[in-house]
Amino acid sequence: MVRPVPEPVCIVGATGALGFGLALRLGRQGVPVVIGSRDAGRAGEAAERAAGLVPEGSFSGLENAEAVCKMDSLDLARKLVDINVPRAEVVKLTTSMTPAKITEVVDGRRQFRADPPLLVRLDVNSDLYAVVGELYEDYLATLQDDRHHLLKRYQIVDVGHKVVGVGSVGLLAFVVLLRGRDDEDLMVLQVKQAQPSVLEAFTQPSAFARHGQRVVAGQRLTQAASDSFLGWIDDPAGRSFYVRQLRDMKWSPDPESLNADGLYRYALLCGGTLAHAHARSGDAVAISAYLGTSRSFDKALTAFAASYADQVERDYVAFTAAIADGRITAQEDAAGGDGLRAARRLTDPTTTHAETR
Repeated sequence: MVRPVPEPVCIVGATGALGFGLALRLGRQGVPVVIGSRDAGRAGEAAERAAGLVPEGSFSGLENAEAVCKMDSLDLARKLVDINVPRAEVVKLTTSMTPAKITEVVDGRRQFRADPPLLVRLDVNSDLYAVVGELYEDYLATLQDDRHHLLKRYQIVDVGHKVVGVGSVGLLAFVVLLRGRDDEDLMVLQVKQAQPSVLEAFTQPSAFARHGQRVVAGQRLTQAASDSFLGWIDDPAGRSFYVRQLRDMKWSPDPESLNADGLYRYALLCGGTLAHAHARSGDAVAISAYLGTSRSFDKALTAFAASYADQVERDYVAFTAAIADGRITAQEDAAGGDGLRAARRLTDPTTTHAETR
């Protein structure tokens, strides 16, 4: 019986440790691997290094956009792997946000553990607490009946301000600690400010008067299973917010534990899920007609992604340079030490560009 030759797999971002390790593993299993990178030279070097470590494997290197554009839509869903953030870092970040990790008991009362500037407790007096309580009731009214009934059993015991991702820099973001029957029954809600869609300036105003509601409606529309506690509120100042559970422990398989067949099936599942989300959020027939059968949209999208990634790198260099020369202040801790070390390396004339990445 002749064993079929496996189809090649393209790994975008395979010059990093995780992506390169995955490429070696697939190569040992006889799967041809295309190593992608934003720099074609680095991709070629990585392919040569992989071939030296796994002589029986088949490796080639391409610039990311070129690698993706060589694949049709079905191939893209089946055989593309995108490696960005090491799984260990994702697990560390997710588990660090559990209620047990970010709260403590002080004078017999459960409260947020102060971790400035990342998490700062707010001094909520009786008047402000009454306002917060009213907003909580407004939020509950936006939930489905079963969720509303469940959260009615919880009481607000503390409120804090928490730094979130770069996409929300400059916006208000709060965390609310809820307590159920006892200190073992805790929940943390995240309250994030919602602004008008950036598309409104180029299209038309949103059909939703409340921007928090617009965000929630969009997530519910595009996600097969959105956060169970998605809701929205408007504060007394007229600002819109949307509410969700903080770190609701979503799970995904470890790519390093998958064999070639499992990886193929996982990539197909991810591609199909994303395609369904787009189809749910718009007119599927119109989307299909707009995309057509040419590669124009594929090339435009990959070119934008590569350009955006390059811009992020330039922004990061400018940001770390500003830290290094004192124009902005950064706090060094266990989570941010790598960034500050990178900033200091920028002041060393012997440091190469690759070492600052």
